[in-house]
This record gives sequence, C-alpha cells and structure tokens, in this order.
Amino acid sequence: MARVYQECIAVSATDDSPLARKTFRIETRFDSVTGDRVVLWRDILRVCEHAKYIMDGSAVIPFMTDSSLEDRTPLRFKHRPDTTVRIVAKKPNLTNSAGQETSSAGTNGPKEANAGQAETTSTSGKGQDQQASADDSGDSNNSDNSDSDSDSDSDSDSGNSKPDIRTLLCFLMELRRELRALDAMESGATPQEIDEIDSEYQKRINELQGNQQGLFRLQKKAKRIQKAWRDELKLLRQKREQLQKLYKNRPQSNQKPKEPEKTEDDGSQLERKLAQLQKTVDQLNKKVEEMEGGKKVLVVNL
Repeated sequence: MARVYQECIAVSATDDSPLARKTFRIETRFDSVTGDRVVLWRDILRVCEHAKYIMDGSAVIPFMTDSSLEDRTPLRFKHRPDTTVRIVAKKPNLTNSAGQETSSAGTNGPKEANAGQAETTSTSGKGQDQQASADDSGDSNNSDNSDSDSDSDSDSDSGNSKPDIRTLLCFLMELRRELRALDAMESGATPQEIDEIDSEYQKRINELQGNQQGLFRLQKKAKRIQKAWRDELKLLRQKREQLQKLYKNRPQSNQKPKEPEKTEDDGSQLERKLAQLQKTVDQLNKKVEEMEGGKKVLVVNL
C-alpha cells in the first residue's frame, strides 16, 4: 500500500503568519473502521514539538483535551489531499528540517494494526529497524523537550494543563504496544496475535486511566474534607476569642462581700432602755437615802 502524506505548515498564533519557509509532511494512517486516511496529533508532535492546535478554517481544534483523555481516543483529523493544514505553534523550530518527510511508525489499536502490517510488509526488515529506531529516538527527544516546554509555557497557555505521571505512563504504554506490534509483524505473526498484543496493552492502559480517575475523585473528596475542617477550626477560634474577651472583662476585686449589719428588733431595744432606766432609779434611791438619813422617800421598782 502506497504511503500517503499530509502537507502541513507551522503558523503563528497571533497573526497566522508562517513560522517556517517550507512545509512539512506527515504520514497518514489508515482507519480500517471508517476506511479513511487520518492524521494523529502525536504524529504532528513528532515533527512540530511546539504545536498547540489545528486551524480548520476559522475553527480551532486542540491537540489534547480532557474529553479525549476520558474516551481514550487520540485526536485525529481526516486527510485533506491538495490542502496545506495550518498548525499553530509556539516556536518556529521543528524536530525535522522543514520540507522533510516524517513517518508514523506503529499502529493505534486493533483497527490500525492491519493497515500498519500492509504498509510495513512492502519494505525490508532493515529499513523497518532503522525507521523504528529513528522514531524511538525522536520520541524520547520530543518527550524531554515537551516536558521542558510544558514548564515554561504553563503560565502563558492556560488551556493545556501540565500532564501528570499517569498520563505519561499511558503514552509510554502506547509506544511500547506499537513497538511490540512491529516486532510481531517482522516475525511473521498473524493479525489475531497482533490483536492479542494490542488488547493486552490496552487493558493495562485502561487500568492506569481508571486508577487515575479514582485518584482524582479521592483528591476532590480530600479537598472537601479539608475545607470542612478549616471552617470548623475557624468557628472554634472565634469562640476562643469570645471567651478570652469575657475573661478579660470579669470583675477584678478580690475583697469578700460585706456582711449585713445586725439590726435589733423592738423587744431587744425596749429591754435595753428599761435596764438603763432601772440603773438610773437605783442611783436616785441611793442619793435620797443619804439625804434623809437612811429613810426611803422614793422607791421605784421597774
């Protein structure tokens, strides 16, 4: 099967001006389900490592979105013969020189394995080894460069989030699956055996992505619990401040309260006055006795 390439050119995101003088070509893949020739985003990234999205007329097609990660389907677009696709990129430099062809080694799932086998059987085993080694070296260089670029462009490009370790692991698993499929083709494996290899690696990728979604759910739950704890801690601090204010404003005198004065009732007051009056009468009787020569003139007994 003859190889078909898609003509592309890197343009600026600000004024849509070309960033390179020449165009570059991307090898298309055959989709056995739809029967169309398609271009995958990762094949474009192998050549234009700073690419961000595709300009389809006035519409923008991002390379990687959350929906494509959840569906586990790599972004692609249909081959457009006699058309130069505009690739909006951050920087003008390309992995390969402008105008140079690039080949997409490997397959993407069971539906592309047969097409990959048909294309690779027409070439020699030596050429396949050289192509696979060149793609592997290009992939390792591009992954290193893309990691450094994601750190530098994270502030300026808010639409593309920085990939985590599980996303990178899934991408590496896909590369390993493609290499295993190529080795199986070279050794003369049947399409059924290649499909078994693809299904085995796809199962591992699905497990990684399932664990990733579970991790996201746990992180959201932990954030909610942490927020509830912070709110409760804030309320406790407010109550503590209120208690401290009440403690500072308490009465400072340590004196004992005065005992109420004892008041005499009317009976006790009358008895005291009668006692004083009796004492006065006794004194008067004594004086009268002295004056009258011992005769009592006035005797009063109270």
